Amino acid sequence: MTGFVSSRKEEIERNHDELKHSLSQKGGLKMATVQVNNISISYVEKGTGEEVIVFIHGFIASKGHWKEVMELLPDGYHSYAFDLRGSGEVGEVKEGFTIAQFARDIHAAAQELGLERYVVAGHSTGGAVAQQMALDFPECVKALVLIGTVSCFGCEPPSALLYPVIKLIDASQEELEATLPAFYPQTPSPERIKELANDVRSMTKESFFGTMDTFRFFNQEARMSEIKVPTIFLTGSLDLFMTQGVIQRAAAGIAGAKIVYIEGNGHWVMIENGSRTVELITQFVDEVNQK
Repeated sequence: MTGFVSSRKEEIERNHDELKHSLSQKGGLKMATVQVNNISISYVEKGTGEEVIVFIHGFIASKGHWKEVMELLPDGYHSYAFDLRGSGEVGEVKEGFTIAQFARDIHAAAQELGLERYVVAGHSTGGAVAQQMALDFPECVKALVLIGTVSCFGCEPPSALLYPVIKLIDASQEELEATLPAFYPQTPSPERIKELANDVRSMTKESFFGTMDTFRFFNQEARMSEIKVPTIFLTGSLDLFMTQGVIQRAAAGIAGAKIVYIEGNGHWVMIENGSRTVELITQFVDEVNQK
């Protein structure tokens, strides 16, 4: 068993190294770590523009999920994408898998890097973290971009989707590379699927099930009226995890919130259609700045 664990860890580290190369050499992203709340959070950064945007990934994911978007953002942006505790290169953490703690971690990391006020873009579980940040640290959040977000009243995926996701935690790299394409209506390249598979394998069982519990039982619906910043919901028209009805109910709680459906895409729209995602984000931020 020790040999198996060691071999798995070595393979994950090799795949992380390949992702780092892809992000830094191909995508031009700077990689670093920041120490907050007794953990080391890995992040990627790109640009030097005045418009600061912080990206927060979702479940069985990592900062690398934002590669397509960060590579395409225009020069006026300064973007950051952080690993959540228990994911990516912060995978050894054994506790603290709550939406509130994730929000505290990202806020602390942003503060440590000198970020004062910024747009927060969150996908899936990261969308719940973004909402929590807007509630707990409103002075720092300029606007919200919620992509296929876990709603303010939590998320209980149907069993037909939940069981296949649970099975992923014990799958091998090869099994994941064969299985994951079915989750994307617009299938990423084999190289990209390999990177996405490694994100799943990077999670410990503690972080996998701890994070799953926290997004299932997250509930801040009664506080949504406290969110006063401009908010947009972006969701794939084929998203089976966060359906249109769920998104509409969530958006109804935030005054002035907009919903845009991205046709032909599923839950991971920023991976399936990075160019359209960037187009919608930049249009929204331009509208915010004009108010």
